[in-house]
Amino acid sequence: CRWIESHYQQRMQSLYTQVPTERVPRLAQLCRDNPLTDLDDITAFILHTLQSRASYSLTPGWTPVTQDMVEYFLFENGLGYCQHFASAATLMYRLYGIPARYATGYIAMPEDFFNMTAALSSAFPYQESAEEEYVAILSEFSAHAWTEIFLPGYGWTPVEVTPAADGSITPVYPGLNLDALARRLAEWDFAFPARGGNA
Repeated sequence: CRWIESHYQQRMQSLYTQVPTERVPRLAQLCRDNPLTDLDDITAFILHTLQSRASYSLTPGWTPVTQDMVEYFLFENGLGYCQHFASAATLMYRLYGIPARYATGYIAMPEDFFNMTAALSSAFPYQESAEEEYVAILSEFSAHAWTEIFLPGYGWTPVEVTPAADGSITPVYPGLNLDALARRLAEWDFAFPARGGNA
């Protein structure tokens, strides 16, 4: 029903664009200094911010209790893992008026799965099984965090913002042109404060 979809979209716009700007004043100022309205431009700016201000590390150290984690990550420390990257991107999308939420879960790779049916039949050869069943065993190393944005007609859509091993970030969502995104990143000159500086 269109009414339900429209009402839900209005609620998402209202709820998932809220940001306590008093907690992230430098991030809010960064977005104000670089006004954007197009989703792909916003995504390009978020990627530029993450790639130029932060590096992936599983040992980023502790955030001081007096600072916001995202502010410290982007403007002071510059080190973080998926939680830091996803948190920063989620807040930036929200500051630009794009409904966004922080999501967590696990990434299961094909090699993480094993054939449970075959394992059971070798242990219990006289027990018959109707169909094959695969199981994945995941550990804390499979845990992951990512950003989801709400796209009309699609709903909540994951956007990967954590760098790969080579440092590249490749977000994918319906309608995003990766070639155009690469051109934006290569051509644009963004207003950016120095690390450790206040906005």
